[in-house]
Amino acid sequence: MVGKAPSWRDHLRTASFRGVPFKVVDTTTNVGRRNVLHQYPFQDVPYVEDLGLDADKFTVVGYVVQAFANAHDYFGERDALLRALREAGPGTLIHPFLGEFQVSLVGQAEITESFAEGGIARFTMNFVAAGYNEMPCNTVDHINAVNSAVKDLQTKEKSFFEKVLDTTGVSDFLNSEIVSDVKAGYSMMKSTLNSVKGLTSTIRGEAFGVIDSALGELSGLMGAANDIYDNVTGTFGVFDDLIGGLENLAYGYGWTGDSAKSGAVRRGSTGVSTVKAALSLVRFGELSTEANLSPHGGYLEPIVATDSAGTVIATRTKQETNRNAVIEIFRTAAITSAVRVAVKAEFGSADEAISVMSDVVQAIDEHLGFIGDTVGSDEMYSALEGLRPKIVNAMISMGATLAPVEHYTVPLDSVPLLRLAYERYEDLDREVEMFDRNVPAVEHPGILPGGKALEFLTR
Repeated sequence: MVGKAPSWRDHLRTASFRGVPFKVVDTTTNVGRRNVLHQYPFQDVPYVEDLGLDADKFTVVGYVVQAFANAHDYFGERDALLRALREAGPGTLIHPFLGEFQVSLVGQAEITESFAEGGIARFTMNFVAAGYNEMPCNTVDHINAVNSAVKDLQTKEKSFFEKVLDTTGVSDFLNSEIVSDVKAGYSMMKSTLNSVKGLTSTIRGEAFGVIDSALGELSGLMGAANDIYDNVTGTFGVFDDLIGGLENLAYGYGWTGDSAKSGAVRRGSTGVSTVKAALSLVRFGELSTEANLSPHGGYLEPIVATDSAGTVIATRTKQETNRNAVIEIFRTAAITSAVRVAVKAEFGSADEAISVMSDVVQAIDEHLGFIGDTVGSDEMYSALEGLRPKIVNAMISMGATLAPVEHYTVPLDSVPLLRLAYERYEDLDREVEMFDRNVPAVEHPGILPGGKALEFLTR
């Protein structure tokens, strides 16, 4: 029996943008060159000046529709695509006919919904192939801009902390509660440092030593809010020290010369995980649950005032005020540490930089809610809100100079990474970088896993 002849439909791919799938009605693609026509007086033959390739442009008319697969509710898929279209920076477009491209949305996408045709949202989207800036241009010192915004936030925060921390009255009891809460924060900090990738035991040990030293000084600082603040915020400097320690070890680990790109991947991986470790401390202050009753690891026990009946309410109020102040300085210090590391870290791709930016912005937005609802300081809210655009601009600028990531499916007849490095980049030294980027999916550079999806830089 003769098999069915292949159809053009067999070659189609599921359309998506930034990983959000949608159906396609039709597409239009514009390609060509930037040719300029010159016609001179009294010359019969024109001259066409070729200025290079023009940007590829894609018009995609698609839709999301209620169906059995989405329980006849298309709103979730529609909203996911709307978020993808609003997101900053270039993204991956899977074109059903042409394949995968890094693109940017041009202008506004048009979304159409109607009562006459309910249950469906139609999208008209115009994309252009995303490149990168190769021309010299004015630059902004983003590290200085972020550090200035951080310093402004810390100045307002320290003033607020000195005003609200209250150890009057039954001071020994309140002081012991402050010590307990700060110790819980330091325990959580140690746990997060264990999650940072690529640290040597020496660097990690030095970071733990800084925390232990701060713990040893803590009891002697009670009653002095400014000293407590300096103790906590100074200890968060361990996150900055991690990046500095890696730079000092670069030569020892061969992260220069021919291996520079591989070294950037390694240091970038550690930088990303350092940012994530710092941001995890924004969880500090969650109350213990039945599943986690230990104060070690960042969870705090519920407040229980233990003095005489006449002063229970007043003492509990002071406890809550002090605890919220401690939570606030830990969470803010976590964010400021994360942004300082983020603008100094080396990222392996534009995708990685934008992903880190999204994590930082989400943490800032969550903490703005805590300050607005619980702390109630307009000055601190305004200062933290002012930090937000500084880190967004810095990360977008960093991402714009980096290559986007594209996905590559290893053929069943596998090829070694060395060959791929030459075919893709005409540079055999890129093999190490390509290997490092795909560990542990790739266990040996000479034997790639057939059918496995890997990540490579577009340039």
